[in-house]
Amino acid sequence: AMIPAVCPRICLSRPYFFHVAFRFFFAITTCHLLRPMFYLSTSLPGPGEHCIGEEEELNHPSWSASDILLSHGVGKNCGDLMFSGHMLMVVTCTWTQHRYIGELFGPKAGKWGLFGFSFLVLIQICIIISTRHHYTVDVVAGCFMATFNWICHEKYFRPNDPSPLS
Repeated sequence: AMIPAVCPRICLSRPYFFHVAFRFFFAITTCHLLRPMFYLSTSLPGPGEHCIGEEEELNHPSWSASDILLSHGVGKNCGDLMFSGHMLMVVTCTWTQHRYIGELFGPKAGKWGLFGFSFLVLIQICIIISTRHHYTVDVVAGCFMATFNWICHEKYFRPNDPSPLS
């Protein structure tokens, strides 16, 4: 009910948002299927304050399989997964909006949207790194993998993806 009031051109052109959602979720799914290959082969110590010095030893699980797989202390993890799933989601959202806003409202709107969302991505990168949730290399790798994944979807996986206007 709010979309026609905010954006009448979207409703008049009758876009099929299913295509947009399918492209987004397909891109997210393929990249999340790649993540285990990366985080099982890389291990970084956690960037949080509780992972430095003596406190780190208290937050490590023992070497039993059940303790490693089943013990979850919220905020007590002292290992970082390579690459950042947060950045994967944010960068994929940015590429999705860039592609489809450009199709719906023209290339100028797509460029301004890409500029605006890229600025928000940079702010989020600064916040994630400054709050010590991820390492810089983890965030950069997440951005790179999301972009690489998006390009693969555009060129190889779904090159003839329907326009939201069709």
